[in-house]
Amino acid sequence: MGIIDEILFLDDGTAAPLDYKYAEYKERTFKNHRYQLTFYGKLIEENYHVTVGRGFIIYTRSRNKLIEVPITKKMYQELDVIISDLLECCSKRCLSEARKI
Repeated sequence: MGIIDEILFLDDGTAAPLDYKYAEYKERTFKNHRYQLTFYGKLIEENYHVTVGRGFIIYTRSRNKLIEVPITKKMYQELDVIISDLLECCSKRCLSEARKI
Protein backbone atom coordinates (compact mmCIF):
# COMPACT_ATOMS: atom_id res chain seq x y z
CA MET A 1 0.00 0.00 0.00
CA GLY A 2 1.28 3.44 -0.82
CA ILE A 3 1.69 3.62 -4.60
CA ILE A 4 -1.44 4.87 -6.32
CA ASP A 5 -2.08 3.20 -9.67
CA GLU A 6 -3.74 6.29 -11.17
CA ILE A 7 -5.14 9.62 -10.04
CA LEU A 8 -8.20 10.89 -11.87
CA PHE A 9 -8.76 14.65 -11.90
CA LEU A 10 -12.48 15.02 -12.44
CA ASP A 11 -14.51 17.73 -14.20
CA ASP A 12 -16.09 18.86 -10.90
CA GLY A 13 -12.67 19.92 -9.53
CA THR A 14 -12.22 16.86 -7.32
CA ALA A 15 -9.87 13.94 -7.72
CA ALA A 16 -10.19 10.19 -7.24
CA PRO A 17 -7.78 7.29 -6.86
CA LEU A 18 -8.12 4.48 -9.37
CA ASP A 19 -6.80 1.11 -8.28
CA TYR A 20 -6.44 -2.01 -10.41
CA LYS A 21 -7.03 -5.34 -8.72
CA TYR A 22 -5.91 -8.55 -10.36
CA ALA A 23 -8.98 -10.24 -8.92
CA GLU A 24 -12.54 -11.16 -9.70
CA TYR A 25 -15.36 -8.95 -8.45
CA LYS A 26 -17.38 -10.91 -5.88
CA GLU A 27 -20.48 -8.67 -5.73
CA ARG A 28 -18.97 -6.61 -2.93
CA THR A 29 -15.93 -4.47 -2.26
CA PHE A 30 -13.70 -5.75 0.51
CA LYS A 31 -13.13 -3.51 3.51
CA ASN A 32 -9.36 -3.48 3.01
CA HIS A 33 -9.87 -2.27 -0.58
CA ARG A 34 -12.14 0.55 0.64
CA TYR A 35 -9.58 1.63 3.23
CA GLN A 36 -6.78 1.43 0.69
CA LEU A 37 -8.74 3.87 -1.50
CA THR A 38 -9.35 6.06 1.57
CA PHE A 39 -5.63 6.08 2.33
CA TYR A 40 -4.90 7.02 -1.27
CA GLY A 41 -7.56 9.73 -1.06
CA LYS A 42 -5.82 11.19 1.98
CA LEU A 43 -2.48 11.19 0.14
CA ILE A 44 -4.05 12.90 -2.88
CA GLU A 45 -5.76 15.56 -0.74
CA GLU A 46 -2.54 16.31 1.14
CA ASN A 47 -0.35 16.48 -1.95
CA TYR A 48 -2.66 18.07 -4.54
CA HIS A 49 -4.95 20.13 -2.26
CA VAL A 50 -8.13 18.82 -3.88
CA THR A 51 -11.16 17.11 -2.42
CA VAL A 52 -11.43 13.33 -2.76
CA GLY A 53 -14.91 11.96 -2.10
CA ARG A 54 -14.77 8.76 -4.11
CA GLY A 55 -12.42 6.24 -5.61
CA PHE A 56 -12.57 3.57 -8.26
CA ILE A 57 -11.47 -0.04 -8.51
CA ILE A 58 -11.07 -2.00 -11.72
CA TYR A 59 -11.28 -5.77 -11.25
CA THR A 60 -9.21 -7.04 -14.16
CA ARG A 61 -10.31 -10.68 -13.83
CA SER A 62 -13.97 -9.66 -14.17
CA ARG A 63 -13.64 -8.15 -17.63
CA ASN A 64 -12.27 -4.88 -16.18
CA LYS A 65 -15.39 -4.24 -14.11
CA LEU A 66 -15.30 -0.68 -12.76
CA ILE A 67 -16.66 -0.09 -9.25
CA GLU A 68 -17.14 3.36 -7.72
CA VAL A 69 -16.49 3.53 -3.98
CA PRO A 70 -17.65 6.54 -1.94
CA ILE A 71 -15.04 7.88 0.47
CA THR A 72 -16.85 9.54 3.35
CA LYS A 73 -15.75 11.85 6.14
CA LYS A 74 -16.38 8.96 8.55
CA MET A 75 -13.97 6.74 6.59
CA TYR A 76 -11.28 9.44 6.78
CA GLN A 77 -11.85 9.72 10.55
CA GLU A 78 -11.59 5.94 10.96
CA LEU A 79 -8.42 5.93 8.86
CA ASP A 80 -6.90 8.59 11.12
CA VAL A 81 -7.55 6.32 14.12
CA ILE A 82 -6.03 3.33 12.32
CA ILE A 83 -2.92 5.33 11.37
CA SER A 84 -2.58 6.66 14.93
CA ASP A 85 -2.90 3.16 16.38
CA LEU A 86 -0.31 1.80 13.95
CA LEU A 87 2.15 4.57 14.75
CA GLU A 88 1.67 3.98 18.47
CA CYS A 89 2.18 0.25 18.01
CA CYS A 90 5.33 0.80 15.98
CA SER A 91 6.63 3.23 18.57
CA LYS A 92 6.11 0.74 21.39
CA ARG A 93 7.72 -2.04 19.36
CA CYS A 94 10.73 0.12 18.62
CA LEU A 95 11.05 1.01 22.29
CA SER A 96 10.76 -2.60 23.43
CA GLU A 97 13.35 -3.68 20.83
CA ALA A 98 15.72 -0.92 21.94
CA ARG A 99 15.47 -2.09 25.57
CA LYS A 100 16.61 -5.59 24.58
CA ILE A 101 19.99 -4.33 23.32
